[in-house]
Amino acid sequence: MAKSKNLITPLADRVLITALKEDTKTASGIILPDSMGGDDEMLRGTVLAVGPGKKVNGKYDEMTVKEGDKVLFKKWVDKIKIEGTEYYLASEGDLVATIN
Repeated sequence: MAKSKNLITPLADRVLITALKEDTKTASGIILPDSMGGDDEMLRGTVLAVGPGKKVNGKYDEMTVKEGDKVLFKKWVDKIKIEGTEYYLASEGDLVATIN
């Protein structure tokens, strides 16, 4: 994962994310097909790299997430492929929550 960070550095308020594997089995052991895997509008991932923040009045606004945070984000963010691995590049506004 650290290798991708060297290949891409997010600008402004953008965040580089790798997707977390979604559980496809319910608590009772029922395996769900991909089409029933949960909320189709959100994805979960781990933050790999964070830009400096949006520049406002000549100063950068501090980002609310940091490398290593687990986040819930909107699924329509930019998807990129680096050396065969998929990553997501999202603006901070496309992040919905941090996950414990």
